[in-house]
Amino acid sequence: MAGAEQTEDTAIFTKYPQLRETLFSHALLEEGATSGVVELSPTELVVLKVSEHTPAYVPEFDKVKNEVVTAVKTEKSLAQAKASAEEAMAKLSSGQSTSLTDFDEPITVSRLMGNLPQSLLDAIMSAPVDNLPSYTTFWIPQGYVVARIESVQESQAADDGLKAQIEQLLLIGQQTELQRQMLYTLRNNMKVKVFDESERVINDVGME
Repeated sequence: MAGAEQTEDTAIFTKYPQLRETLFSHALLEEGATSGVVELSPTELVVLKVSEHTPAYVPEFDKVKNEVVTAVKTEKSLAQAKASAEEAMAKLSSGQSTSLTDFDEPITVSRLMGNLPQSLLDAIMSAPVDNLPSYTTFWIPQGYVVARIESVQESQAADDGLKAQIEQLLLIGQQTELQRQMLYTLRNNMKVKVFDESERVINDVGME
């Protein structure tokens, strides 16, 4: 359902703005089209289709007063948290002392290990590393994170090759499953008649 109401189910559209842009495109809203495959990460693919669309309107204030107050408080809290995180990062980067001294135990991260949320991993990987330790901040649902990068190890060619193979295998597997599900849905919705010989061929190639 296309809409702007923020719930746990729609939080993904805040995390991935490209989904929201695709969902509210003319093709999906006005023409009822199904989107192409949207890649969120090497292991996450999404296809969107609008099932119901409620045009934007302005509700009576009394009906949304509590939600508005909560939203304003949340927005102010996030702004304060962001400002505090950026201030701490600036001081740490310049060698000044801050109240932020309790960093967690260092961990090794890589795109292959997947031991951090993809968005946080992307922020760390894109941080400058010409002068270590380096710092970066990023928002997560629990608040703002200040990450300290202490060392960087360049990936070897063999690791890059392995990563490419893994990503390719994951992509092929997901695309195959997605195609299978879409074909199955189309067959059911369009009431396609499948003859016995065709059914055997479909089963042989694993499209059922």
